[in-house]
Amino acid sequence: MSSNKQSDNFWVTNTSNRNVSLSDLAINIPAYRTVNLMDKKHYKYTLDQLKKSEKSGSLFRKKSVISVRKDSPEIPPGKYTDFSVVSRDYMTTSDEGIPSRSKSTLIIKEDKHEELQVSDEDFALGSVELSD
Repeated sequence: MSSNKQSDNFWVTNTSNRNVSLSDLAINIPAYRTVNLMDKKHYKYTLDQLKKSEKSGSLFRKKSVISVRKDSPEIPPGKYTDFSVVSRDYMTTSDEGIPSRSKSTLIIKEDKHEELQVSDEDFALGSVELSD
């Protein structure tokens, strides 16, 4: 079962600060990103395609900036925010102090100017006078 699990993974990491294009696979790997090219949700590559690219294709040519990983990357332990704990009430926050996004925090001010308050008839009469 572990060999099947291993064959479902083909991790590559872009170690440069630029996006790298792999022409034979028709894909761009974003800067400093690690991706699993065998992920069926996002890619449709076969293991043979990836091995061929690794031996003589664009993965081989760009091995100075693209690294093929043997194992999946591990997420370092640390404090991560669970966004599901954010309250849905207006201007309330979770324990981490993140405001909710259910309503905007911006206040829209509507100014009313009396000189712009013109009835439709007065506006039409003014338009006629200007055209004459």
